[in-house]
Amino acid sequence: MANRNHIYPAELVSQIEDLVQSGRVDQSWSKSKQYRFKKKYGFGYEYTGGKLWFNDSVDGQKKELIPEDKIEEVLMTMFNNPSTTATSRDWMFKRVFLMYVGIPRRTVNDFLLRQPSYQVHRRVRRAPIIKPIVSKRPNLHWQMVS
Repeated sequence: MANRNHIYPAELVSQIEDLVQSGRVDQSWSKSKQYRFKKKYGFGYEYTGGKLWFNDSVDGQKKELIPEDKIEEVLMTMFNNPSTTATSRDWMFKRVFLMYVGIPRRTVNDFLLRQPSYQVHRRVRRAPIIKPIVSKRPNLHWQMVS
C-alpha cells in the first residue's frame, strides 16, 4: 500500500516498476528484504502508458505515482493550469491528492511559498490585539472558579 504523504525517490519508483512489470526484485538483496519489498509494493500498482499507477483502496481511484525528481514539474504544471491553479495551500493539495501519490502537503506548501503570484495574493497575517484589563480600584474585578 502506498503512503500518500511519502516522497518516493526515483530509484524506488524504478524498482516498483520492475516488480510490477516483471515480477522480479533485485537479486542482490537478502531473501527477507525481497519478501518485504514484494509484500509492500507487489499489490495495488500497475504500469500502463509509461506511468506507474496506484489503485487507491480508500477512495477507489487510480492515481499516478510521482517520483521525487518530477514533483516540481507536476506542481508547476498544475499551478499554471487555470482550472487547477491554487487559491490556497489546502485547495491545491486537495487537487494534487485526487490525482497523484507521492506529493505531501508540506511540499505543496513550500512550492506555493516560492511562487511570486501566490505571495502577492496571500492574506497578510495580523498580530492579534490584546487589550489588558485595567482596574480603576481594588476588588473591581473578581474571577469565580468552580
